[in-house]
Amino acid sequence: GLSKYSRLTGARREMSIVCARLRDSIREVEGVEGIKGLDMLTRLLTREIGLLHIAAHGDWVELPGTPDGSGGSAYHSGVVLDDGLLLTSHQIAKLPHVPEFVFLNCCHLGDASRDPARSRWSELAA
Repeated sequence: GLSKYSRLTGARREMSIVCARLRDSIREVEGVEGIKGLDMLTRLLTREIGLLHIAAHGDWVELPGTPDGSGGSAYHSGVVLDDGLLLTSHQIAKLPHVPEFVFLNCCHLGDASRDPARSRWSELAA
């Protein structure tokens, strides 16, 4: 479960609105919520998805034993699927069918302050 993360009622509303609008122009639209993280990864690995819209929690997690170049630990960011299980850009890029378009709405992923090499990247967004 997502014990340390609050329920995202806004994400549920966003999913409903996006699905309703896309159903008019896209043949198959499916809104998915409340499934286990591994089940979500299985869906992504076994289906051809043209457009992937994700509205979820994002987080940074420490990678134990991985120095960041400054003597500290490196951090990894991604979409929270379950506590401790993240969907990352690396996993998306390795899908057998990479979506043509990915829209990501996740809190905290733009906060690169934990990674000194990227600490100013979040300032690039307008």
